[in-house]
Amino acid sequence: MMLFDKSRDNIDESIAKKDQKALRMKRGQALEKLGEIFTAIPVVESEIKKNSNELYEEAAVAAMLETVKRKEEENFRASIKQ
Repeated sequence: MMLFDKSRDNIDESIAKKDQKALRMKRGQALEKLGEIFTAIPVVESEIKKNSNELYEEAAVAAMLETVKRKEEENFRASIKQ
């Protein structure tokens, strides 16, 4: 596992160099464990498909409503001009 520890420059200078290295190793191991935990969570395929279908449906309804709104506004403006 490759880890670029951005906070390594912020480590307290009073900590010995070998202890700083040990601290970075422990941080890396902790992140690796977190990654294992998150990737071990099972994802049900039907939930993914359901979510994508719901998102598509919501987007389609929103687009339709926006189109209807624009047409109504256009008709309203046209009726005022006459």
